[in-house]
Amino acid sequence: MMCSTLACMVLSLAAASAFDLAAELNSNFAANPLESSVPGVLMRNSLGKTFDFNIYCDTQCRTSTSFVDYENGDAEQYKEWADCRWSSTLLNKAFSIAPETECGFHKGQIMSLGSFGLIFNYSAVSSTVKCSYSQDVGSRFIYNSGCGCKDGQKDLCRDGKCSNACQNIDSWTRKKNTADSKQVASCHCGASSEQSCYHEGPAFYNGTGRDEMKQMLQQRLDRKGPLCPQGPYHPDGVWAEIILDGHSLQEKLKQDFAAVIPAFFIAKHLSVEGIVLDSQEKVYYEIQKMKGYGLYEGMAVPVLSFDISNPSAPFELLPSRSEVTTLYP
Repeated sequence: MMCSTLACMVLSLAAASAFDLAAELNSNFAANPLESSVPGVLMRNSLGKTFDFNIYCDTQCRTSTSFVDYENGDAEQYKEWADCRWSSTLLNKAFSIAPETECGFHKGQIMSLGSFGLIFNYSAVSSTVKCSYSQDVGSRFIYNSGCGCKDGQKDLCRDGKCSNACQNIDSWTRKKNTADSKQVASCHCGASSEQSCYHEGPAFYNGTGRDEMKQMLQQRLDRKGPLCPQGPYHPDGVWAEIILDGHSLQEKLKQDFAAVIPAFFIAKHLSVEGIVLDSQEKVYYEIQKMKGYGLYEGMAVPVLSFDISNPSAPFELLPSRSEVTTLYP
């Protein structure tokens, strides 16, 4: 996806274009991450029984019945979690293939969890990257909307008293954390040698920041040690975590949804209540049950099959009885 403007990235749903998209994603997955302008496939996965596509910004650290905790089913936790961040993952053949059978993956499989998800046009959203990590860090507990230090690091807070990540208070100034706050800057990879340090993105703070994606990718390629150092339920090393700025992403989606999110995906051979989702029609029936599709009403977006057991060509177009399928026909 090399186009520089959103307009020229819009995908028609003619079969040829959708097949081209699958081929392009397979090419991006196999690209050299340090040399390519598109260093892999950026996606957002479901990690539980439900998947929330909403972007929660300016929540004022309150809870709401409209919030969905896709992991634990407890929306109350949103009032303590980092606000206005969209966590995504970047997959590339160079660092996303299981080297051994561990963390629930067989040797040679692509390390990706989740049955449903969406795929970003990296060229369209790269400017919305707030920060990136070479591993999964649990960004919901991190200051500066997922790009700083964890709210449990009491040694960084005045008298050991820290606000939660949503409140995002600099304990030394008693104001909102800034890019220079101790509870943020201490965990930048320029100041920290921890594997969990962050690399800045173009939208790091107040819409500005350094693009340090290449540094993150190099750190990821250099990573040593077990993928799940704390056990199978803490897969720190399975994927690289990319944090997108919620405000910037919302603006992009309003301008041109299909240019930002050109496709949805499902795990190959996925079944729901015994029905194998092997066509776009069947998938859309399930997708419409999900939360957060008010933004996308009337959009026509292809659905791709994602096969973690086929690292040579993991993406393919699901067959459809109709040339064009919309979420709300």
